[in-house]
Amino acid sequence: MCTSGCTSACAVSWLGTLYFFCDLMRLKYNTVTGARAALRAGHYVGLSEVRFGQGPVPGQELTRDAIADEFETELLRGGWHGSWPGNTAFVESVWRFAYQGQSELSLVKKLLAPSPLLSFARAAEEGWTSQEPSVGAIGVLKNGATDGGHCFVVMHVAGERLLIAETDFVHPLDGVGDDDAAQWVHRRMYEVVYKPTSQLHLVGFIVPCAYD
Repeated sequence: MCTSGCTSACAVSWLGTLYFFCDLMRLKYNTVTGARAALRAGHYVGLSEVRFGQGPVPGQELTRDAIADEFETELLRGGWHGSWPGNTAFVESVWRFAYQGQSELSLVKKLLAPSPLLSFARAAEEGWTSQEPSVGAIGVLKNGATDGGHCFVVMHVAGERLLIAETDFVHPLDGVGDDDAAQWVHRRMYEVVYKPTSQLHLVGFIVPCAYD
């Protein structure tokens, strides 16, 4: 029960809580945005390498793909640089594209971070996470008991089996400066299993949402 001395503060707190739960009631999975994210992720599947600002590295057989420039532009637009994990940069660029022209884009930019686990924590605070996969969602994994992790984009859901798109990341390449990296975008099947291990294990999904 509020006393007369704290009526205003209590009212502000109560209204803030009400607005938060009202937002949660308006929040729902956006099938269109999810589809856009999955298609955008699929657009880059097959990209074998991106090397920033450098030609071929002696001893490396990798070559620059035709869409590497486009992929690099997308990563750099998200603020990516060579010391950040490529998998987080990839999912952020996919979601930024999927949310173009939508009011939620500014929030998406705040939610997604170089750390998959930090992104998941921020999204959980906004009600954007789920234990159930959905098309276009970002799957987040934790590496053992560490703060490290990995993430991917869900392209298709068939029960507990998913088709996902992800990047593998190697940094630094031999003979390449600190601002250079190699990216590989591929797709593979992934089974949804929640079981903590000493290696990578699933934490949950950041769901592409929208407010009514």
